[in-house]
Amino acid sequence: MDWTIPELHVVPSVKPLRWSGWWRGFSLCAMTLLLVGCGGYFWLKDPHLLLYTFGGVVLLILVFAGIAGWNMYRYGVEAEHAEDISNLNRLTTQQWQRWAQQSVAVLGFHAFFPSAVLSPGHNEGPVNEDKPLLLPPFNGYGALFPDLLLPLLPELQQLVAERISLEVTLPEGCGTDEWQQFTQTWQMLGLPVSSLLISPVAPDSYGVQMKNWLSAPSATARLVLIHHRDAQQAATEGAVIWLLAPQAGREPGLPVRCSLHRPMRTPLPVEPATFRRFLDYQPLTTGMNGLWTDVVTHEQSDVLLIAHSQRPLPEDSNGDKNETVVPPPLPEQHYLPHWLGKTGPYHDWFTITLMMQMTLTKPGVQCAMINDGDAVLLSSVSAGAFRHE
Repeated sequence: MDWTIPELHVVPSVKPLRWSGWWRGFSLCAMTLLLVGCGGYFWLKDPHLLLYTFGGVVLLILVFAGIAGWNMYRYGVEAEHAEDISNLNRLTTQQWQRWAQQSVAVLGFHAFFPSAVLSPGHNEGPVNEDKPLLLPPFNGYGALFPDLLLPLLPELQQLVAERISLEVTLPEGCGTDEWQQFTQTWQMLGLPVSSLLISPVAPDSYGVQMKNWLSAPSATARLVLIHHRDAQQAATEGAVIWLLAPQAGREPGLPVRCSLHRPMRTPLPVEPATFRRFLDYQPLTTGMNGLWTDVVTHEQSDVLLIAHSQRPLPEDSNGDKNETVVPPPLPEQHYLPHWLGKTGPYHDWFTITLMMQMTLTKPGVQCAMINDGDAVLLSSVSAGAFRHE
């Protein structure tokens, strides 16, 4: 899942023309020729010497004009070649930035977490420790599905009214019985079952799921349900639901709450060049106001923040560096165990949900650097609908 973006072409350095040495050489030769010619004329009284001197000066001018013309021609060719490579690099960069910033629009979401989990809108309580946080006793999916669907009922009703189908991804481990319970809940809310399509696969990790969604845009909306309950009570529990807009075809007339952008998966430890690549090809991260890390990635957060603070200054309309631009302030750092306690196998989905909640509280861009198996997942969430400029 690492971004296999080709390296940019090396722009050759073009040395500017320096005429001072050539001008001094020409002046010295011309003065020497004039002195020798004039001195010879007054010494020998031969009028042909003046003619020879004039011809020599003209020849000298032609020689130096030829040299100057050749240097200017060569400089122009090299400068044009360098400019063409720079333009190609800029267009290539913009194309890959458009690819890296592709997003999935979120029309609505909701989450059920233990009461000890901090809410981005009300995070004044004590921070949590690295210990499991548990939900109340589980009463079955027949009770969970209504609790998840009710907060999104207005959005679901509008999608149904606009005749947009929904592809439903049920939590891992759900089968035919759970699908029947879901459809019964759906009908109980007054929604037609004919608008539903069941996803043939269970939800994967967030990084893999995003890669699949972006590589195969769908004309249907997506309803994704994630539920984690640990029988051994070894990690924090929770349930989330996301309503994602169609990526192809007609857009629904619903406001976009936030946008999920293409994540980047990279091996541990993360090289500084990888951070720079992530930031360069997702310019939206210039407005980063929050960085989420966990136990594995917390130590490398400083490297990412340094790369963020060392971004090159943006260019103005003339292509010059805009020295008047004030660098953005450093984003707030959010340590995941302080929010979720002991994280479990669905910590990536829970983290992105917290980031989406934070974008509603503090509009901007939230970034995450969380462990994903034996690798690190770099991801970003922006507030509202995203349009690549």
